[in-house]
Amino acid sequence: MNKGLKIIVAGFVLLVLASLVVWNVVLTKSPLRASGAALKRNLLNQTPLGSSMDEVRSYVRHMGYEMHESQTAGIYEQDGTVNRFVGQKSIWVFPGDYVPMPFKILGKFSVYYFRTYVEFEWAFDENGRLIEIWVRKDSASM
Repeated sequence: MNKGLKIIVAGFVLLVLASLVVWNVVLTKSPLRASGAALKRNLLNQTPLGSSMDEVRSYVRHMGYEMHESQTAGIYEQDGTVNRFVGQKSIWVFPGDYVPMPFKILGKFSVYYFRTYVEFEWAFDENGRLIEIWVRKDSASM
């Protein structure tokens, strides 16, 4: 292979790699990719502890999430070290999911595998006051 062709091939490879990075970082950046702790901090800023169920419902509707709730059960918190029920009432939503790079380039295959599903859960006391928020991230893989 001559020197000119090597430069063209190397340039093409760099262009493809740069395009993938830009696509992942700029065009497909989902706020759900943030850590669970960062998402929880944001939710606490929007719906502080002590908020009423109505205030949380209003926030959920404003965000456009499909809401689920229970007037008789709290949330089941499980993080690998703690497994417990929290609260007497709850609201939960599924704000979305995402596929990390490089799996996004797999197209339809990544619809079923390598996807991370995100769930937000709010736990309330018997008076309907917010006492805990939990962010769950579950990944589907092979």
